[in-house]
Amino acid sequence: MGYNLPIWQRGLVWTQAQKIAFIESAWRGIPLGTFTYNEADIGSPLDNLLIDGQQRLHAVEEYLDDKFPVFGWKWSELTDADRRGWTLTLVFASYKTTTEDEEFLKSYYDLMNFGGTAHKETERATSQV
Repeated sequence: MGYNLPIWQRGLVWTQAQKIAFIESAWRGIPLGTFTYNEADIGSPLDNLLIDGQQRLHAVEEYLDDKFPVFGWKWSELTDADRRGWTLTLVFASYKTTTEDEEFLKSYYDLMNFGGTAHKETERATSQV
């Protein structure tokens, strides 16, 4: 989606099923979370750096590039009205940092991605009967 990726960020790990589920969430109006990027001096290696949200932005990019269908339809197969409706109602909040301090950005990335405890499959609400 036009952002630069730091070498210390993990690579793409979402499966196609995860990407589809994320885009389905967008269509259903479920909050998509956020992404964070850094703005620094033009020409700086830290300018336009994506700090958090790579998996989500990549899923959106692939969907818009017709890499997979959602609800049976690829992006290009939708009507103009449907595409406009999705674009106008999509809420994907972003945060911006403005620093030339790479250690701060690494710390920010770690806080965003390692602060919680991953859920277990048995903790799904839909697994409770």
